Amino acid sequence: MFVLPVTLLLLTEIAAAPPTVVVLGSTGGGFAAALSAARCGASVFLLETAGNGGGTGTHIGGMVTGGLSHTDCGNASVIGGIAREFFVRVERQYPNRSTDPGLQPNSGPPCWLFEPHVAERVMWEMLHEANVSVITGLGGVARALVTPGGRIERLEMLSGSSFSGEVYIDASYEGDLLAAGNATLRAGRESAAHYGEAGGGRRPIVPYDQIARVDPYWPNSSEVLPLIFRGYPGLVGDADDKLEAFAYRLCMTRSPSHRVALTSPPNYNASTYELFRRVFAARAPQSLGEAGIFCLGPLPNNYTDCPDASAGGLCKCDMISGGGLGTDFAQGSWGGDDGSGHYWPNATVAARRMIARAHADYTWGLLWFLLNDAAVPPKLSAELRGYGLCGDEWPDTEPPFFPHQLYVREARRLVGDFVLTQNTPTPALLNRSIGLGSYAYDAHTVQRVVHTEAGGAWVVNEGEIMAQPPCYLPRPYRIPFDTLLPQRKQLTNVLAAVPVSASHVAFTSLRMEPTWMIMGQAAGAAAALAASAGCAVQDVDVEMLQALIVAHGQIIAE
Repeated sequence: MFVLPVTLLLLTEIAAAPPTVVVLGSTGGGFAAALSAARCGASVFLLETAGNGGGTGTHIGGMVTGGLSHTDCGNASVIGGIAREFFVRVERQYPNRSTDPGLQPNSGPPCWLFEPHVAERVMWEMLHEANVSVITGLGGVARALVTPGGRIERLEMLSGSSFSGEVYIDASYEGDLLAAGNATLRAGRESAAHYGEAGGGRRPIVPYDQIARVDPYWPNSSEVLPLIFRGYPGLVGDADDKLEAFAYRLCMTRSPSHRVALTSPPNYNASTYELFRRVFAARAPQSLGEAGIFCLGPLPNNYTDCPDASAGGLCKCDMISGGGLGTDFAQGSWGGDDGSGHYWPNATVAARRMIARAHADYTWGLLWFLLNDAAVPPKLSAELRGYGLCGDEWPDTEPPFFPHQLYVREARRLVGDFVLTQNTPTPALLNRSIGLGSYAYDAHTVQRVVHTEAGGAWVVNEGEIMAQPPCYLPRPYRIPFDTLLPQRKQLTNVLAAVPVSASHVAFTSLRMEPTWMIMGQAAGAAAALAASAGCAVQDVDVEMLQALIVAHGQIIAE
């Protein structure tokens, strides 16, 4: 079906008169989109806006270089093209590590195990080789100039810079370019009835990721403890604007020469973690893992002074929540517990920095609590005391050595003429595949609420979806090109690479960084095609697009 001569002819035509493609957001998806468009002959600007963490706005890579060093990928055999090229190239930075492309993650490369600064260096190198113009520190989007026919003519940034191109790609986690162009966007959860999805809306209380049953109230009071939502939790299946928890994925080490010891955080308040005290009293954890905090790895490194791994712990690792409590800051991303009342998806750059700082303070305070509070089992504290932040990762951030990117698992999503949902698309749409997804539906806690029954009241986590019927995807699935497209009546020269047109449920599978890179590669190639042909993105010849991305290693069918 796919013939290389057509691809070569197409590349020749594009190269004859290079158009300009503007990519907003240097996330993994933005990196792949920019690289793909450039390799297809376009002149490309890749714009990094604000550093939506504690960063300076000069880093690139989003979560790929911002702490997600143990990247979830589902079925690695469906990941080809730029995504696989990138991960293999990162692996080649480490001597004696195989780059056999047939190996699955964590059994061998591309294993999705790497140091953040190494991944960022490789990303810069690949963009430089493709002559992509990368501009950092732009401070966010000010506005987009849109014609009556739905074409963005110019994108203006808060820094005062402006950029013009034939086609634009939104690769931000927040959908900021699409929002500036007045595209229809959605944040939060659709009701179960909206698209007829079994996993839609507020979820029933499930045993996954729950905590011990503890009293949610302060003594002799009706006031709930910190970290518990005080508002109305909603009915099962109802829509809401609430978001799954964000977090910082810290890079930790046990190397004495690289370890930065944790210090007392400013404005630390131990009462913030009263819920942890009660859970530990009910079920005392004897390790970080039992407390719902895991250090994933080992990450490759060139350290020579780590303690023997057989003694417990890893030399360098990626810290993540894995239980009912942990580093996930439930409610913090949507104003329930961040102290600001701001809503991340549509917040200003300044407000996002406030929310990000609240997440950093929560994480920093939690680690300090686990190290020093009398309620914490000594064995757990001793295990954590062996770790510190990595002195060779993100020394320029605030707080120092915290990732430059807050883990924004889900923010705004495009609502296009087609919306990918939990339901299988039509055969005609499946034939318009531009890549494969393969990860299970995976949503973290959305809210921690008081659950009341005849036997009393206790704390429960709500919102989780994880590899359980009816929310489990047993095999790879096709992603239609239409998932990247705004409504034709709204925008005709913009594609989505990250905030794509999908329901909350479907998005919880798409939101894996390798999958965003797959969609980014397709968006970049489609942008180059549309710009060269002078057509609307909705009118890109999909068979030609498929031929182009397949020639560049993309896998579009099972």
